[in-house]
Amino acid sequence: MAEDDAEDIVRPIGVGLKISEARHLSEIAHELGVNRHQLLVWLVRDFFRRWSSGYRPPTELRRVLRDPSKED
Repeated sequence: MAEDDAEDIVRPIGVGLKISEARHLSEIAHELGVNRHQLLVWLVRDFFRRWSSGYRPPTELRRVLRDPSKED
């Protein structure tokens, strides 16, 4: 098997969601007429496509003060 072919092998991974998020995902999948797996694959691949096009999600930088006496 060539290296390029090895990169196209589908490898399942898991993702933890809150119960409410899983429910929302199911509702969207039902509305679209697909199962949750199909919806998740589409969502991830769509994000990768947008990322490759230069999209970066908004992020927030927050400063946190730590008590050095409570660190290891």
